[in-house]
Amino acid sequence: AEGASGWRVPRWPKALGGGSLAKPLLPLARDPFQGDNRRRALTSPQRALETLQPYARLHVDIIAARNLLARDLNGLSDPYVQVFVNDHHVGNTNVRNFTVNPWWDHRMAIDIFSPLTIVHLRVMDEDRFTKDDTIGFVEF
Repeated sequence: AEGASGWRVPRWPKALGGGSLAKPLLPLARDPFQGDNRRRALTSPQRALETLQPYARLHVDIIAARNLLARDLNGLSDPYVQVFVNDHHVGNTNVRNFTVNPWWDHRMAIDIFSPLTIVHLRVMDEDRFTKDDTIGFVEF
């Protein structure tokens, strides 16, 4: 049978309910990762980050630390936390001066683009005239 615009419209075989015009097909939802987006993402990882939506959003609360190692000559530290996602630096807490028991109460949201993402929190001691010292770290 022919449709209104002259297109040929197939009929269902009689064995499948017979003779009436073919049932309309629902349009497929376009996957944003098809076509040009997919091609660009596969050839350029940086482009993939710009093109694709995050896999998830991770909310990180850095509250406090206790009994940190003293890294300064005065027996204290000036601690802060660096946050890395897959070895990319994404933020810091504020520095808490002259303490080994800092309270940060810092909150941040991190976009996660892969289920295999590694988040690395590194506790540092800020030094004014020399390179900052690492106190410790945790990964998850």
